[in-house]
Amino acid sequence: MNRLFPALVVTAALVCGFLLWKFADPHNAEIAEQHPSAERYPTSDSSLDPKIKHGQEVVRTRPLSTLFAKVEDFKKFWTVWEDGPEKENVKKMQGNALIAAVARHYGQFTADYDNNGLPLGWIQVMVPDGKGGKDAWMMQNCYSCHSSQINGKMVWGAWNPRFDFQQMVNDNLRYVAKGVGIPVETLVKKMPYTLNQVAGHMNVIQSLGIDAALRAPDMSLRAPVDIDKVLSVAPSSINALPWWNSGRKKRFYWDGWMSSKAELHSSDFAEMIVQFGGDDTGMPLVNLYNTPEQINAMLPDLADVYAYHMSTATLKFPAGIDENLPAHFTINKDLAADGEKIFNTKVLTNGSTCLNCHGSYGSSPNYQTLFFPAEEVGTDGQRYSNLKMLPIFLDWYRSTPSLLLKPDASGKPVHVDVEQQRGYLAPPLNGIWASAPYLHNGSVPTLRDLLRPSERPAVWKIVESDTDMYDGKKVGLKVEAVKSIPNGILEVERRKYFDSTSKLPGFSNAGHEFAAALTEPEVDALLEYLKTL
Repeated sequence: MNRLFPALVVTAALVCGFLLWKFADPHNAEIAEQHPSAERYPTSDSSLDPKIKHGQEVVRTRPLSTLFAKVEDFKKFWTVWEDGPEKENVKKMQGNALIAAVARHYGQFTADYDNNGLPLGWIQVMVPDGKGGKDAWMMQNCYSCHSSQINGKMVWGAWNPRFDFQQMVNDNLRYVAKGVGIPVETLVKKMPYTLNQVAGHMNVIQSLGIDAALRAPDMSLRAPVDIDKVLSVAPSSINALPWWNSGRKKRFYWDGWMSSKAELHSSDFAEMIVQFGGDDTGMPLVNLYNTPEQINAMLPDLADVYAYHMSTATLKFPAGIDENLPAHFTINKDLAADGEKIFNTKVLTNGSTCLNCHGSYGSSPNYQTLFFPAEEVGTDGQRYSNLKMLPIFLDWYRSTPSLLLKPDASGKPVHVDVEQQRGYLAPPLNGIWASAPYLHNGSVPTLRDLLRPSERPAVWKIVESDTDMYDGKKVGLKVEAVKSIPNGILEVERRKYFDSTSKLPGFSNAGHEFAAALTEPEVDALLEYLKTL
């Protein structure tokens, strides 16, 4: 139990792993083999470059979190669900079908390759049980959050708009509490922060801030750990940007705090990922076990992960490519041509054009990476405010010598390029059709809603479908809009609703209303053009 307290401080997932795990030696875990197989929409050609191919394999097959739960225990999470039809159906299942049903409950997708029955974004590792045998455990990787499903096909590098990691952790805690006979609230109250307040969103700033607080610039552990400032800021939900636009930007993330310059960002990237990444034994670099030496051994792999990340190709609108598309997945080429003119030349209510902020596309692409204050764009300002309130976060990166770059000619260490920008990024729009929900906090479900601010649903949830979750006409997610979250529904169902009227920090769906004056024909034409990017 001496290991329990620091684990509780890191992440809720770490809580669960340590509460269940008593005797396993973390550096003796064995990663189970995975075999790529099924179809998906391609967003990377890993055959072009060995580094890219290797980086893709590292992301897919290496854990980027600590032990989460035994596979056999995960199959039983349904036993702590609230009573309802889903629970009744799942209790009749067995084997991989049971795993898939439990995973779906939390918005996780079936892997498009042989993954030992686990959902995409999870890896099976064999861990000594302390009795001479081994147990199969689940560990998380990037794809649990950074993958989606469109028309029944997986998309690597897109954001998962359905994943409810907090609900998954809550049920893990409930299952553990049930097994050891203690009140679940005893565990829940020890959780240092909220992973996500609603499904399909993530509270990233607090988790990265905690990681920065835990590591000293030389990558050794800080003692004592002071994370009070990190935990004092309000949660800020975000919708992550798609990987396929990473190579087009000069800076990363909605607030651009990190450089994306190829010669430097691989180091920045490494310094962020080492807070989560797994070493060559399969265990994570989650601040409690791995030494600076073990972190350094991981750096070549992280450089390849960066190469893969930056090479991800735009997911093109599948009209004319996928024969099994719903009828609403079409592009009117004549209308799209009109939309391109509107995009490039139509002056909007802010006195600018779409092109001026988001760049040009087609035969002469040009993207400039521009940032605008939240008050100027009118979008929710919580994420930006949080970054300003966390000097420990940016200061850690500024003070940490580069992990991948050698000292300069004078022997002075090279530091990462970290700087807070003046506001939020006006992102590149390549593959924008597959990037829903929209705005940095994922508060707007479709592009039509974005262009028609008065029509934006205040409270909505994504329709339940694995094959028809996207709306090709409104361009974005198919949603059910309601006036308010229904009373008397199950917790897991309530968490599927995005409620912009809730007054929770970070949940406003206002802002970016510059297209409000467009006529209906102009909106229709602009939507057709945006599908082509």
